[in-house]
Amino acid sequence: MRYLIFGNPNSGKTTLYNALTSSHEKTGNWHGVTVDKAEKEVKGDVFCDVPGLYSLNVTSPEELASVQTLSKDCVVLNVIEASLLKRGLALTKELSREGYPVIVIVTMTEELKKRGGFLDEKGLSALLGTPVLLSEGKSGRELLALIKGTKPKVPHVAEIPASVFRPGAYRESKFEALCFQPAFSFALFLSFVALAFFLTFSEYGVGAFLKGLVEYAFASLSSLLSQSISLLPLRSFVCDGLLLGVGSVLSFLPQILLLQLFLLLMEESGFLSVFAFAGDGFFRKIGLSGRAVFSLLMGFGCTATAIQTCRAHEKEMQNRLFSLFPYLSCSAKMPVYVTLFSSLFPRPFLPVLLLTFSGGALALFFSARKQSCDCLSAVSEVAPLRIPDPNNLLKSLCFSAKSFIMKVAGVILAFLLVSWFFSSYNFQMQFVAREQSMLASVCKVLRFLFYPMGITDWEMAYAFLGGVVAKENVAGLLELFYPNGTGLPLPSLLAFAVCMLTTAPCVSAVASLSAMVGKRRAVAWFFRQLLFGFLFGYATYALCLYPILLCLPLMGVLIEGIYRKRKTIFERIHGSFLSAGFALFKSSAQGKGRQGQRRARRQKRHAGEGG
Repeated sequence: MRYLIFGNPNSGKTTLYNALTSSHEKTGNWHGVTVDKAEKEVKGDVFCDVPGLYSLNVTSPEELASVQTLSKDCVVLNVIEASLLKRGLALTKELSREGYPVIVIVTMTEELKKRGGFLDEKGLSALLGTPVLLSEGKSGRELLALIKGTKPKVPHVAEIPASVFRPGAYRESKFEALCFQPAFSFALFLSFVALAFFLTFSEYGVGAFLKGLVEYAFASLSSLLSQSISLLPLRSFVCDGLLLGVGSVLSFLPQILLLQLFLLLMEESGFLSVFAFAGDGFFRKIGLSGRAVFSLLMGFGCTATAIQTCRAHEKEMQNRLFSLFPYLSCSAKMPVYVTLFSSLFPRPFLPVLLLTFSGGALALFFSARKQSCDCLSAVSEVAPLRIPDPNNLLKSLCFSAKSFIMKVAGVILAFLLVSWFFSSYNFQMQFVAREQSMLASVCKVLRFLFYPMGITDWEMAYAFLGGVVAKENVAGLLELFYPNGTGLPLPSLLAFAVCMLTTAPCVSAVASLSAMVGKRRAVAWFFRQLLFGFLFGYATYALCLYPILLCLPLMGVLIEGIYRKRKTIFERIHGSFLSAGFALFKSSAQGKGRQGQRRARRQKRHAGEGG
């Protein structure tokens, strides 16, 4: 049997899908989380989660994809939020007109009780003529058994009496009212982000403490094995290639999970939805919309995920967001900053914070330079503020940790071991020093790209190249090649960090973009941003050495601002001159035409008189 999970946005469809299929699809307390269908087979039955919609009369490609999955051979699991039962039944009524068999699943019944509402599911089932199930408080196995043991029917939606359903009264708290004020919402958002970075990267935070524990564990293991392994190539492989490289990447797992936790808290609590609504006016002034906040914040987690969330935006807004994502530091770029700045700063929290915020400010600056686009409103629906479910948070974090460890154990481990091999052997397969290795011979050609940044080491060039595959590789390669720090001066270090910040993301982001806009555009986007990254790196190094050069861009911005401010005056003056000149030319041409006509008439008259 094929089951389609249908319902309004933000009604708990994906949460139900994850419970039924033991999946880990993205969930969130805001409209537009699900942008594509997800399918999974469970014991011979297929469950399909589709994007939310309010009506079968579609208004977007996502809603069209949802409607196209409907068929008379499937069973529709119509998910409805308890507090919004009457609104959700509007979609049920449309499904009944088309003759689809339906099982109604009501979610968030506890929130309805808190509002003072009431729902009699048995009375509702008798009224609709179709089964009605309550999902809250039941495990996925229990829900699966209930769904399979229930016979779906075509409903007949009628007026719901008060004896069956009462919505209760929603009482907005003072805190919720404050959150809808743009000034308070922005201040709260910035404070929350600053706290997240402090706890994650500050030496007094939990993230730095846990990172130190992981580093200490791998260092102790490496020291123990180095004393017990006498064969030099094997000792170098185990200690330098395996433990040092992989341990340096895994040590950032606690910090990545902490950042993920803060993003999940903003999503699941509904504050992200409220912030997008409250800040819609500001974001429209800089060429974005409130709905773009979701995609932008996802960019601080994973660029590939952020690109996938853009499916809910218009084409113009999609292209604008694609151009901004490289300037947002994803969770894989931040360990690179920490590794780079740790060699110069005992406490790299402030440089990492400034660089990350500078990238975000640069993205907003580029967006503000573009003309505003006519986009949809901030969100179709503002999610209510609620306390996040600890179980959902824990499951999401565990899945993120599992995905990261599998990535480290797969792609990153293979890349680091291959890098160790080629940096330890020459073309005659002899174990040699790094400078005589195969990797050194090849990568010495690439280092010329980094000369304008004051970098002459081929190891830095190869570390940058490894970031094309996955940005986590950069931190691992830097630890592999520079266990005691890079030794670069501040200008070169800052130029390399800025180059990493503004360059294109990893291959997974390019693959996500390719699925949306095609391979040709995705590859062009990658190489264009790669070029911009190098140009930004060169400019940063030049400005660090010669700060007087900073006057040139500032002067350019000042002149452009003055020109834009007076542009209308220039256009009026030029327009008046042009209109006056055109009028003068027109009158002159008309005068010449009249004179020619009079001359022709006179010649004709004279010719007639002569004849």
